[in-house]
Amino acid sequence: MSRFPRRDALNRASPTQGESRAFELLYVVGSGPAGLSSARALLASGHEVTMLDAGKELEPGAGEIVRRLAASEPDGWNTSDIEHLRTGSMPSSRGIPLKRIYGSDFPYRPAGIHRLIEESPEIGIRPSYARGGFSNVWGAGVLPYAEDELVGWPFSRTGLAPHFRAVLDDMPLAGRRDGLADAFPLYTDRLSVLRTSRQAERFLSDLDHNSTELRQRGFTFGRSRLGVRSRAMGDVTDCVHCGLCLYGCPYGLIYNSASTLRSLILEAPKFRYVPGVIVHRVRQVGETVIIEGADLQGSRRSFVGSRAFLACGALSTTRIVLESLGAYGSPLSLRDSQYFLLPLLRYRTVPAVASEKLHTLCQVFLRLRRPELGNHAIHLSVYTYNDLYRGALAALCGSAVANADHLTNPLFGRLLVVQGHLPSDRSSSIVANLFAQRNGEASILRLSSRDTDQTRRTIGMVQRELFRVRRLLRAIPLPLMTRVGKPGSGFYAGGGFPMRQDPGRLETDPLGRPKGFQRVHLVDASVFPSIAGTPITFTVMANAHRIASETARLLDPAVGGEK
Repeated sequence: MSRFPRRDALNRASPTQGESRAFELLYVVGSGPAGLSSARALLASGHEVTMLDAGKELEPGAGEIVRRLAASEPDGWNTSDIEHLRTGSMPSSRGIPLKRIYGSDFPYRPAGIHRLIEESPEIGIRPSYARGGFSNVWGAGVLPYAEDELVGWPFSRTGLAPHFRAVLDDMPLAGRRDGLADAFPLYTDRLSVLRTSRQAERFLSDLDHNSTELRQRGFTFGRSRLGVRSRAMGDVTDCVHCGLCLYGCPYGLIYNSASTLRSLILEAPKFRYVPGVIVHRVRQVGETVIIEGADLQGSRRSFVGSRAFLACGALSTTRIVLESLGAYGSPLSLRDSQYFLLPLLRYRTVPAVASEKLHTLCQVFLRLRRPELGNHAIHLSVYTYNDLYRGALAALCGSAVANADHLTNPLFGRLLVVQGHLPSDRSSSIVANLFAQRNGEASILRLSSRDTDQTRRTIGMVQRELFRVRRLLRAIPLPLMTRVGKPGSGFYAGGGFPMRQDPGRLETDPLGRPKGFQRVHLVDASVFPSIAGTPITFTVMANAHRIASETARLLDPAVGGEK
């Protein structure tokens, strides 16, 4: 049963081109997880919401391939369709490419005729102008920030608890109650279960067998928690463990905020979606917020309302706020969680993993916290076999070796890959600087890195600690094959305008409002006082829901103004 009455097509129509009338008072900018989470909170409070979005989508040809795959079982899939999904994803001698979705890079493509954020070879992160933002390509890891990861924030995890629960009213969660639950509550009883790979089962068995010693060494662990539907839900197909997760699920089982957006467009009478809009700046005049931007052809657009909730992602929100404040040439430091890849080689192989029916998302969460590693845990996501391993081996040794099953089967059966994230106080940072354009167009944001020796030292300490517990893991790390990403390459970044109880310049209050703006709220990771190594999306969504819910209590639903 829908939570919203259906609405007709006329009510879903976008406004006309040119100067836009203020047909709604509350605006949410951006359709990623933070935007949809805040929109849901405002709608649940009875408010009318207009969402502005660039709204780039998957190409029609690729969409047709996905629909064709979704309409049948894997046994009936066409090989050429599967190969299309893998387009551009295989590692090469130049490294690992940006993760694609259904063979497309549309989540990373610029929108409009003007580039507002200048890409830098030093930086791995990109802005997204896609419908659904980076939830199109995320790894689906779902874990709340630990209590100690919120030290220095203007509230504790208790203040986020009801909002974690509210997020899981919409986002599915596949996982189990295990050793992680004491430090990381599940916040839902609606758990589903994905089949764990045989490699992961044996690894978890060894971890369980040695759990006492591992905990003494600072390790905690459990099965991964993933934003994935694994049981049939309505007309959604159950997971078939086809191994295509990293290229995009043909059945759409991996959570994407674009699916929540579709539901709101169809079912929420107080919700309006306006695609094709790129916001440049916001102005507050008395009790009015003016949102200024352009359409994808460069024609100016403006929208007038009583409040704006900016959910454009760490880079785009930073650019909008700096331009709105006129903060040109003032370097702003963004916090990052340093990303790295580290292979582990198990003592014993698992046979025939290349033909196993399995999901290829993260299988195990491993946490490491020791005094010499700083105040917060290092988060390690453990992956078992996927066919990217064969592509990586081909890039290193040639296709003849990669396709020699008598060589690769024993190797792949022993190989685990750890995707690590450091907390921001152990990571390099990203420097953002806004520059005005001479032609009067929107300003451009330029990025550079501010490196720290502490990052490499910390990764080295993680490698050594994994080596010390190799007997307990029944695995040995391969440090010479470690790959350290550029700053931002893990896409856990933000904190340019950290929340403070008493905010100063370029800071925000607990409702995400920059100093001087009472009606503009930042609701994405831009307001995080620190960035943990823990998967970021769940906490971003919960905080966005908190800001919107608490703001809604200040408003009169009839007019969107202060009570």
